[in-house]
Amino acid sequence: MSRSNPELAHFYRQLDHLVRLASTPGWKEYAWARAKELERHPTGMWAGIAQALTAEMQAINETRSKG
Repeated sequence: MSRSNPELAHFYRQLDHLVRLASTPGWKEYAWARAKELERHPTGMWAGIAQALTAEMQAINETRSKG
């Protein structure tokens, strides 16, 4: 998936929102539950968002641990 694809703008906007939530103390569990809920959406529009959230958070954590 490419962030430059305009058809995925909503997906990435939601992903960015979930990343911000997951990075906020006390909101990680909610963000993960919401990502899993979106995964089950019948349109399939959010397919892959839980995996993308995991990858984004791992990248953030790796960056923080190196700094």
